[in-house]
Amino acid sequence: MAIIKFGDGFVHGLHQVKLSDLLKLQVNRVVNLAGQVGRHFGNSLLVLGLIYYRSESGLVSLTDTDDLLNIVVVGLNIGSSYWAFGGIRLTTIAGGNDGVMAAAAVARKHAVKRFVPM
Repeated sequence: MAIIKFGDGFVHGLHQVKLSDLLKLQVNRVVNLAGQVGRHFGNSLLVLGLIYYRSESGLVSLTDTDDLLNIVVVGLNIGSSYWAFGGIRLTTIAGGNDGVMAAAAVARKHAVKRFVPM
């Protein structure tokens, strides 16, 4: 999402460039605007990634297993914590959705390892 927003900011920056400016100033204006738009989403993605990493490593050290159930529980945790301020219904739906998506990603990874020759 951050890359998409960066691209959106890039397009807005291209529209705001003045042809009378120097090329260096035009490039600087485009890059700055793209960074400002994409920074918020990039920071959100970074924070969620850190929460995911800490939750997963804590759960693995707690259970001494690295299996699909841990990934699903951590996905539930991430979805619930991200949407926590939206209300209980939204939190429950988002947590369940993220748990299912995490399970699907891990199942896909195991299927690729098993059926695709490397």
